[in-house]
Amino acid sequence: MLKFFSSILFISLMGNQGKASFFQIYCSNGEGTVKTSDGHIENQITLTERLWDQHGHQTDTPFVFNQGDLVVTKSSEISLEKSLEEHCAPGDEYGWTGWREITAHKISISMPNGAEFSKKFIGLSEDRRSVNAYLICEDFGNSEMACGGNAPVDTDNLDGSL
Repeated sequence: MLKFFSSILFISLMGNQGKASFFQIYCSNGEGTVKTSDGHIENQITLTERLWDQHGHQTDTPFVFNQGDLVVTKSSEISLEKSLEEHCAPGDEYGWTGWREITAHKISISMPNGAEFSKKFIGLSEDRRSVNAYLICEDFGNSEMACGGNAPVDTDNLDGSL
């Protein structure tokens, strides 16, 4: 969440001069053992191996993959919450828009060549060819938008004085 507010603050301070856009999506299962990210900050997939020693102690080891190294198939997506802000100052041709959406979905992660995963990965299918999980995702970003010349004009201040 801190990354989200930092990104919005950065873009707000830039104003319309930068004409930049930004987006980021973070997804995780409830245990944090399967995570995906996509956007301007981070693009990766994290899968976790779980090992147990002879005393019953658990050790989790995360493995980070580049987005292009694995195939991610999403299904059953549900939107849980969605917000959109649009800002056009009076008389401006361009403004900015910001969004945030929380979704839930099921994913299946596999190797591009159909190879098997290590048998210790959490969420592994019986045939070891995919890791499956239910994820909650936060998608947020902002972009320049056209105000379409329809932005209201401040008629009390037509001479440009403050």
